[in-house]
Amino acid sequence: IGTASSPATIHFGILGMDENAQLNALVYPNPSNDVFNIRCVGVTKVEVLNLYGQVVVSKEVICDNYQLELSDCSAGTYMLRVFTDSGVILKNIIKK
Repeated sequence: IGTASSPATIHFGILGMDENAQLNALVYPNPSNDVFNIRCVGVTKVEVLNLYGQVVVSKEVICDNYQLELSDCSAGTYMLRVFTDSGVILKNIIKK
């Protein structure tokens, strides 16, 4: 694949992740007590995962501005997965 004088370059990435969509996603306030505002073009679905990777909230969305209610979730760190027309965006969120 490569040698010491001519090493090979290996690129790692996440399948389905669109870097442009990542830059345009806004999640606020973070941390929050209960409600997170999500602003992103072309959102189709929102999922919240716990630290074990289990989906604890899943909502179908058809808007660019969405309010995610997490009052039923306990305080802690979660992964927000935002599905858009152009890819999947991952963000860490903290519920107080």
